[in-house]
Amino acid sequence: MLSIAWRPDLGLVIQRPELVFVPTMKSPGREYMGRSRVQTLFAVITFAAGAIAAYMMYKRGASPVTIAKNALLNPVGSLASELETVSTQKNI
Repeated sequence: MLSIAWRPDLGLVIQRPELVFVPTMKSPGREYMGRSRVQTLFAVITFAAGAIAAYMMYKRGASPVTIAKNALLNPVGSLASELETVSTQKNI
């Protein structure tokens, strides 16, 4: 979204809005850049993929160390691996 502003030195200027800095509640004086919706959505999808992969590994009988390692280090990859494992197994 563009905005139009009047600057005495440049006249009429069309500009992009700057990023908004929001002060944090935990550390007064420090500021952080707010997350965009895409970043938040990406984080939620990654977390969900890790949780689903961990559940699938648990149901398969994997050790807790393996579950933690795979789900934390590569959540999307471990979900893809578990889905591949489930799709290649024969139903008895």
